[in-house]
Amino acid sequence: MSQDQQTSSALCGVYPKFAWTPNDDAIITWARGKIWSVSVATGEPSQIPFNADVNLQLAETARAQADPGMDRTFDVKVIQTAEITPDMRTVFFNALGHYYSKTRA
Repeated sequence: MSQDQQTSSALCGVYPKFAWTPNDDAIITWARGKIWSVSVATGEPSQIPFNADVNLQLAETARAQADPGMDRTFDVKVIQTAEITPDMRTVFFNALGHYYSKTRA
């Protein structure tokens, strides 16, 4: 993941979701932190054992001093994860790292 993607939530599907086996009889996917083979005929999942020895060099997290402006009022330009209740009266969403709800009159 590049530095430009550190704050994104991979909305465009950065990581592969599944792959077919060469003979098309199973789908390989990941879930619950494991890799799985799912039979097309039965839908039965089988865990694929997987281990990786990885050595990573970690650097200190880059942090910028910034005034987020939380002490003043301004219009939010971007909201995320908007969900509407089944009765279509209330929307829940995320903006500026906080969750909000708005209900129609």
